[in-house]
Amino acid sequence: FLAASLPFAGTVTRARAAAQKITVALDWTVNTNHIGLFVARDKGFYRDAGLDVEILPYGDTGSGTLVANRVADFGISGSLGLFTQKSAGAD
Repeated sequence: FLAASLPFAGTVTRARAAAQKITVALDWTVNTNHIGLFVARDKGFYRDAGLDVEILPYGDTGSGTLVANRVADFGISGSLGLFTQKSAGAD
């Protein structure tokens, strides 16, 4: 078994070393709607998947605006906010 697994020995290390940076913007102060993000972070699920996830706290700028301006890769938003921004020309 050990000899057969040797070619894959560095795979996990390389994945962790090259973790892809991801940012997620919250839509409001931290609450139960966001629990999955924090559980996944704290249990190491993102790390194990080769991701370095930064969770951006809610601020004066909406999550849709942060995503549209490429400050965040992903954002939590309601459908009304999404449609409003899209109709205003946001990508």
